[in-house]
Amino acid sequence: MNKHIRSLATMASRPYRHVIGLMSGTSLDGLDIVFCKITGAGLLSRVEVINFETIPYSETIKQNIRKVFAKKEVDFPYLAMLHAWIGLHHAELVNDFIAKHHIPKDQIDFVASHGQTVMHVPQHQHK
Repeated sequence: MNKHIRSLATMASRPYRHVIGLMSGTSLDGLDIVFCKITGAGLLSRVEVINFETIPYSETIKQNIRKVFAKKEVDFPYLAMLHAWIGLHHAELVNDFIAKHHIPKDQIDFVASHGQTVMHVPQHQHK
């Protein structure tokens, strides 16, 4: 069995997981970072928030995101570059968060991120 699959299987069999979750939405106010403990699975899941913080975005980050934010047409090469740039920036913010809250990296099972929301289209707008 692949070592990564084995690692995931081991993590899934434990009674809890320590997770860092990221959220960055259309408000562009910053990156929400949470460190939590998840126990159980499915409908029996429970989440305990250990640390939470919103790290404000700089004007530079906001300006770069606004170039593709809620546009009908975007420059796709720029969007691809922005995707990687934001990922690296978020990684820096996560590392700062881990250091600030003295979280041992070997206690983090995984980091979950949906990426940066650049277009919000509620269900009622779908055709």
